[in-house]
Amino acid sequence: MIIPLLFLSSFPSNQSYLSSRKETVLLPANKLWLNTGLEIKPGQEVKITATGSINLAIHRLVEAAYTHKYPRLGWMEPEGGQPLGYKDLRIKQYLISPDNNYGVLLACITTEDLSKTNPKPKNISVIGRNASIKSEKGGKLWLVVNDAVLNKDAESAYILSQKELDETYGSGKVTVKQREDEWKRIVDDSYFEAYFDDNSGAFLVQIQFAQ
Repeated sequence: MIIPLLFLSSFPSNQSYLSSRKETVLLPANKLWLNTGLEIKPGQEVKITATGSINLAIHRLVEAAYTHKYPRLGWMEPEGGQPLGYKDLRIKQYLISPDNNYGVLLACITTEDLSKTNPKPKNISVIGRNASIKSEKGGKLWLVVNDAVLNKDAESAYILSQKELDETYGSGKVTVKQREDEWKRIVDDSYFEAYFDDNSGAFLVQIQFAQ
């Protein structure tokens, strides 16, 4: 089938991407804000596409394999998802983007240094499988999966009652004392990215710059 060039010219938004620059980045699920090193100019649009699978609780996946049960947190694609049978919804408020799915791909164009002390910048964009974004001010492109980043105010969300711990993890598997000891270590070491360290998998992310 031959498509007239005149017809193709009616899609100028697509034309700007046909021969544009492309970059590919591997985003590990356990990385709290990956600096891609890609500089986005003020007002420049980029199209981001992602593939791959991640798991936000690899130890639960291993446990499920031993018990022949469905994992509480299964594998997720770039649009993320919701945990299966997740009891402790209080931790949800500590997600980088609390109103969006666990594990969804997020991006931010900023001149700031994003880290565990600055995990929630104002201009976060939800990418999922694909999205086009731009920034008026420009800056570096940062990527992350949507998971919890704790802070010193998160104690009540981390240390649950024994009943809640039993409902979440199984009877007697996690005690309040264990949780208290863990929390002390988290605060002493400023280990607020703890929830990222049991993540596994990666997203392959393609960034295409509009001309």
